[in-house]
Amino acid sequence: DPEDGNMDMFPLLDMVVDDMPAPDVDVDGPLAMQCVTIDHSNFVGRIGIGRVYSGTIHQGEQILVVKNGGERAMATVKQLFTFDYLGRTECSEVGAGDIAAVVGVDSTDIGDVYTDPENPVELDPIEIDPPTLSIVFEASTSPLVGRDGDIVGARQLKERLFTERENNVTMRIEELADKSGVEVSGRGILHLSVLMETLRREGYEFQVGRPRVLFKKDENGNTVEPIEQAVVECPDEYAGKVIEVFGNAGGTMTNMQAGSTVTHVEFRIPTRGIMGLKNRVLNVTHGEGVFYHTFLEYGPYAGEIGGRNNGAMISMTTEKAVAYALGTLQERGALFVEPGTECYEGMLVGERNKPGDMVVNIARTKNLGNQRSSTSDISVQLVPPRVFSLEEALEYIADDELVEITPKNIRLRKRLLNAIDRKKAAARAMK
Repeated sequence: DPEDGNMDMFPLLDMVVDDMPAPDVDVDGPLAMQCVTIDHSNFVGRIGIGRVYSGTIHQGEQILVVKNGGERAMATVKQLFTFDYLGRTECSEVGAGDIAAVVGVDSTDIGDVYTDPENPVELDPIEIDPPTLSIVFEASTSPLVGRDGDIVGARQLKERLFTERENNVTMRIEELADKSGVEVSGRGILHLSVLMETLRREGYEFQVGRPRVLFKKDENGNTVEPIEQAVVECPDEYAGKVIEVFGNAGGTMTNMQAGSTVTHVEFRIPTRGIMGLKNRVLNVTHGEGVFYHTFLEYGPYAGEIGGRNNGAMISMTTEKAVAYALGTLQERGALFVEPGTECYEGMLVGERNKPGDMVVNIARTKNLGNQRSSTSDISVQLVPPRVFSLEEALEYIADDELVEITPKNIRLRKRLLNAIDRKKAAARAMK
């Protein structure tokens, strides 16, 4: 009753328990429980959580653990929990139909079946979609490091990511061989950006490179790559432009349905082509397009796919941006910063209208003569800067660029901050 003064969820939960029918399970059969999610504790390690399909699981008993691949091992149930309202309650046994949390199965994983060693029960394995993208996390080397976040060290970042590896079985997290960073593999940019957003909210400062697609070899030794299904719904007059954009990114149209006002178009496109495509689709549809994509399968390698065509404007000094300098630069392209923004040498402050990077002075002021005072300087009309979300920044950067992530800012920068160092690296790459 909305008027009863009750401000919690207990009436709803009580209604579910009292009125929903009990599950149809075999209480007297052999034990069969399947792990469907993982929790982690610093004291007891991994905790397997799942539904008991038949039988009863008891604290202290020996159980048989059957992995997805068929491997078998014995384990002892050290602790057993059931779910009571919004929390967990330790108990001595959990019967069929209930959800249990089991402590004592080392390195348990999603899909593991806990069953009776004498009368094992087989259940269908649970397959987790494989990672399709990887990103390298590194400690921040920005000149502005430490101004926004409290945790900036490489060791703390590595420890936090290894803790995530225990909790999040859908990601593959490994330290690089040269100890320069930690490679995190996941299912798409959104999956990886959720972890980055969590870290920045916890006070971490770090930098990440461009997402890299994970290739595989098929049975014949040929290279295969992740393929995605993309769906676009847009007004009829923009459908041709959408098809052209996907064609340039390596996509193939598989279905098209024209309605009275909206056209529904489906594509098959490599994951490499998806990166950076959302903004282009929004541009050609004038913001009226709806874009969705999901992993489909691994398919044949689609060849080279073009990247970003326009060059970047790169700051030459570590200073605050000045309106007069930005007013002249906005004629050359789109800006990423506004007056008063803290910039540093090697930071991307805009996108050029032409190919090739350009080093710019974002702190240049107007020269004043004897006839002009500083108070009578001309007013500069600036276009609002382009602001990147975390996903957009990851899709935008090139191979020689990084995204610097702090609790308050997302900055784009070159991997090598000094312009001379970048020229030397480019010369070495040409040899």
